[in-house]
Amino acid sequence: WVQERGLHLGTYAMTTFPKRSQIKRYGAQGPWPATGHRNRLRNTGVAQAQFNLATLDRVGLKSDFMWVDVEPYPVAPWTSNRKNNKAVLDGVLRGYRDAGLDVGF
Repeated sequence: WVQERGLHLGTYAMTTFPKRSQIKRYGAQGPWPATGHRNRLRNTGVAQAQFNLATLDRVGLKSDFMWVDVEPYPVAPWTSNRKNNKAVLDGVLRGYRDAGLDVGF
């Protein structure tokens, strides 16, 4: 419907702090060297964005903008360490921007 009318579509994604198993699985993959905990957090953030982008592709939803939702989720709470939290967000933003999307919070 949006495409037929030539309108812009913005998408929305929840962003969470990764669990240890996710950091172990995705921390070494990505644009940052897997040296240091914060780089592994950044790479895990990129993986979150890539998962969301793959989901959009799978269902045929095209967007040039992603709203990044950052809230205290009970199932995946953020830490009290702001630098670690920011590292995850740096990765998420890079993942969307590398795919050509503009982002907002």
